Amino acid sequence: MHKLVASQAGLLKQQAKFLMVSVFALLSFVSGVAQATVLQDIKFSGLPGNKVQIELLLDSAPGELKSFSTNNPARISLDLLGVTNASGKRTTSINIGKVVSVRALEAGNKTRVVLNLNKITPYATKVEGNSIFLTLGHASGLVAAKDIGKVRANEATAVAVDGSYVSDIDFRRGEKGEGRVLVKLTSPSIVDVR
Repeated sequence: MHKLVASQAGLLKQQAKFLMVSVFALLSFVSGVAQATVLQDIKFSGLPGNKVQIELLLDSAPGELKSFSTNNPARISLDLLGVTNASGKRTTSINIGKVVSVRALEAGNKTRVVLNLNKITPYATKVEGNSIFLTLGHASGLVAAKDIGKVRANEATAVAVDGSYVSDIDFRRGEKGEGRVLVKLTSPSIVDVR
């Protein structure tokens, strides 16, 4: 009888430990979700010169941003790490300048905002408070090459040199398996090869 009571007491201790660990894990998960930055709204407006500005309104300052563009299809993508999408918008039609639509999709621990374009165009991103601004076709808002090191690490920014910029970067495999990086420039005068 004494052995039965002792084994039941041991089983109860194991169940209590399991329950405490489970509750702690659940609370950690819930607090992590509660602290995530939230994409609340996506706004856009036309600017003079057939340019477009997209505003991504968040509930707090954004963390790390990563952006990239593709030529075919013409798109600009912005990954918002640690951000959930509560904008209620999956795809919004814009049809101003070269921007056809914007789409926000949440997956894993990030929200990806994709701008569908009818043709690739230069763009700049800027963080102000709780908003991220993407300005398309606005060369004067781009960062000069000499100021690249001064850009904050959490701001993705296009780079312009005298109105010229890198319009595409592609990666290819060579005939012998070597890696090749293809850089497309808007002007051949950007690079001085000696």
